Amino acid sequence: MTASEGPDVVMKPAVQPQRSDLGEMVEWSRAQPEDAAQMAVVYNHWVTHGARVPGVQPTTEQRVRNMIADFRGRGYPVWCFWSCDVLVGWCSMGPFPWGGGGTLGTWDLSVYVLPQWVGLGVGAQAVFLAYRQRHVLGFRVLVVWVLRGNQASRNLAHGVGLQHWGRLPKLVEGSEGLYHDVDLWGCHMDDEVWCARMNRLAARLERRMGGWMRERRKVSVAQ
Repeated sequence: MTASEGPDVVMKPAVQPQRSDLGEMVEWSRAQPEDAAQMAVVYNHWVTHGARVPGVQPTTEQRVRNMIADFRGRGYPVWCFWSCDVLVGWCSMGPFPWGGGGTLGTWDLSVYVLPQWVGLGVGAQAVFLAYRQRHVLGFRVLVVWVLRGNQASRNLAHGVGLQHWGRLPKLVEGSEGLYHDVDLWGCHMDDEVWCARMNRLAARLERRMGGWMRERRKVSVAQ
């Protein structure tokens, strides 16, 4: 996560309702500044549980606000996923940072999901949103880099048909002070087999979840 520093308050993980209390409809929206507090809670859960995300300290609401503004200004998407009014996950996309101008056509996808929603299609929805926006955003390669100990993200990458391209040993420091291997997964957007797989996945999850890929619309209350 890239964001500016500044005076802010760390958002501590809050007690989240169980999935049965959230309803079955999962919708997506473009992240707004007012979503930052809930986004920080989701991210911080994985920071504090070690070997899940490349962060050594919890983020804050203000840092997430800064990240949203920075990504929006650069034309990079940040999407949130909702069940009723509860934010159950979010993701961001932008050019892969490791190769300078040579990798501007290679985009990195980061996904964060509440633990009780892991394995229920939210991460797959993030990948499909990226796939659906590939022509608008103009990237030719999708990359996901995953800490080796993050089995849920490895399952997601494998489940949506990304290819395992390699492993970098002890590249990232985790919140517990240990160094972790990074697995690189990815796919070229001109891979016809993968594109067909994405279309089949979308159809299957549409039937499973009902209304999958529906954009969230906030209802305005008359004053």
